[in-house]
Amino acid sequence: MKMFADSLGINPANTFEEIKAEHSTENIYIGYKLAKKMGFKKVGLALDPFQTKMLRTFVAKRCEGIALIPVVFKRIDPNMKRNIHIPNINSQAAFIANFVPLPDRQNFFERLRETNGKHIDFEQP
Repeated sequence: MKMFADSLGINPANTFEEIKAEHSTENIYIGYKLAKKMGFKKVGLALDPFQTKMLRTFVAKRCEGIALIPVVFKRIDPNMKRNIHIPNINSQAAFIANFVPLPDRQNFFERLRETNGKHIDFEQP
């Protein structure tokens, strides 16, 4: 996503990446810690309505200052797709050799447990 944002013309100094997370909660929490370290006071996170609902309690409990912004798809103009320029990015730059997809490494219940933040070390600074 950083490569995509950068290719849209956003200054790369203003985009950040997090490469450790494998689940939404990990991504939010690690990003939250990064934002705090960088001095951010507030962070907005746009998600689909389902993810917003699923992550609301976790964010409220663990990530002070992150505002969840549910994307309301019914309000997005269907003609917008015609006006959006999707830049070409070098996807090979994001390629990870020998990558094994998460469903091939964890069963449904393991993924659910980790999606609920059970793998996060909240004591680590």
